Amino acid sequence: MPKHVVRLLLLLAAFLVVAISVQQLLTDSSFYRFGHYRGDSVGEIASREPAFKTAWYCKAMPGRPRVQPQIVVAQHSGGQQCKTCHNPHAPKIAIAQAKAEGDAAAGRRSASACAGCHGSAGISSNDTWPTLAGQHAAYLVRILTAYKTGDQKDVAMTPLAQTLAAQDIEDLAAFYSGLSCQASSVKAATGDVTAGKALAKNCAACHGDTGTSGNPAWPNLAGQKPGYLVNVLKAFRAGLRKDPTMAGVSRGLSDSDIANLAAYYAEQACGPAK
Repeated sequence: MPKHVVRLLLLLAAFLVVAISVQQLLTDSSFYRFGHYRGDSVGEIASREPAFKTAWYCKAMPGRPRVQPQIVVAQHSGGQQCKTCHNPHAPKIAIAQAKAEGDAAAGRRSASACAGCHGSAGISSNDTWPTLAGQHAAYLVRILTAYKTGDQKDVAMTPLAQTLAAQDIEDLAAFYSGLSCQASSVKAATGDVTAGKALAKNCAACHGDTGTSGNPAWPNLAGQKPGYLVNVLKAFRAGLRKDPTMAGVSRGLSDSDIANLAAYYAEQACGPAK
């Protein structure tokens, strides 16, 4: 083989060795762990704190809708991360669009089967069972449907809900949402109401400042039984009740926090009949 060809091949081989060495030196060790990008970037991006960059920043975004509600993170969520309530891949909270339309008279007839636990007027006499009177119809439809489909499970409610047709659920929701909850008698709670009020600021975005939700798909907590609230929050914390929003919120609550929240909400006046 001619000497000049040998020298060219050696030069190419040396160049290839140098190129591979430089590539190895400059390529991050986490590159291509998940795909054609740095794997470590996933955690770095997820750990960033939300930053309010003013309305001007949003207006400059290409493809942004002409009308977009603006929020101040600290005021909107009590300092919680956005992912506590929103799925980053589908940030719109779909249940906010829930609606309920039913026949209250038909619901009254169906409710006779529920009176043993929830009272004939929707006011439970048992501290561990919820009062339904004055509750949002859309929420009642959502939770009863969840019991019916198995998305939510309860020893008592699951078999009862499975016997209900979709229209029965709508009718029951219309009946209970139209009842007055003012006569509800609440057992004295063991928690600290003042401490519960401070904690409740983190819940206000969904359940209102005093436990009356502005979103019909989310439950009112004001005037609810403290024992019931304690049991439900502990169930969410343990994963026995399923809800992506409540799972994140309840995870950091201690038993004392839960008792204090229950005491605060139990003392609040529930809303008037709709």
